[in-house]
Amino acid sequence: MTLPTDAPLGAAPATAPDLDEPTLVNVWASSCGPCREEMPLLDRVDASGDLQVVGLSRDVSTDDGEDLIADLGVAFDSWQDADLSFLRSLDGRASLVWLPASAMVADGEVVAVHVGPFHSRAEVLEGLDHVPGR
Repeated sequence: MTLPTDAPLGAAPATAPDLDEPTLVNVWASSCGPCREEMPLLDRVDASGDLQVVGLSRDVSTDDGEDLIADLGVAFDSWQDADLSFLRSLDGRASLVWLPASAMVADGEVVAVHVGPFHSRAEVLEGLDHVPGR
């Protein structure tokens, strides 16, 4: 599995993260209220080192995504995915409309999907229960 990294947002690198390690891939949009509410929580989880979090913005404009990242002060890497290629790759396990949507990826494979916002650190880390060998 690869992530769309053609359009990095903010300080994100132009290369994809290592998806062999457990990674939460979070799809968000600047116009999505629940996305805006959960992003600081996801940023804290990422900064703790307990779980890598990466974001994919479905915004058509990179400016919208970059403005939200700057407004919220989040530091987890995000890229633009305006054509929803990642959500489409989930083969119907997540809606193309309802956001936020997150996928737990380990060893390059999606092991769990969560639709809707996370409300606590514990809820985010529950996704690790789906990682084989943990």
